[in-house]
Amino acid sequence: MLERAVDFIRRLFTIEEEPLFLSAPEENKIIKKKSWRDRRIFERIPAKLSLRFRDMQANQWALAETQDISAKGIGLVSEKEFPPKTPLEMWLPIIDKGEIFYTRGNVAWSEILGPNKYRVGVELEKPELMGISQVLRAI
Repeated sequence: MLERAVDFIRRLFTIEEEPLFLSAPEENKIIKKKSWRDRRIFERIPAKLSLRFRDMQANQWALAETQDISAKGIGLVSEKEFPPKTPLEMWLPIIDKGEIFYTRGNVAWSEILGPNKYRVGVELEKPELMGISQVLRAI
């Protein structure tokens, strides 16, 4: 069983090489282009929810909107850019129960969408299967 798990993880992190031809046909050379396979185990589910969060380094509170959620991460849109590894605390509403789901994570990446608008990927500290399922069930 352990061997199968190790084999699965090894395949998840392998780099496939795809041939890439040079534009000049007379050169007839092939360059190997490396591409990463998607390594996600948990599927991203599109979800637009309000989200309250706190930048734990700067101790600043803000609001954002989720774009997608998985058991291991949250994609959100914020008015502030965050450098990778910024620790965040996040609170998501569980609408049908009138409760709040709390989780923590670190910014994995951030990109600008426009003036004061950033897309941010947050990797959760631990997979939150039960909590995320409650949030998604309420959508």
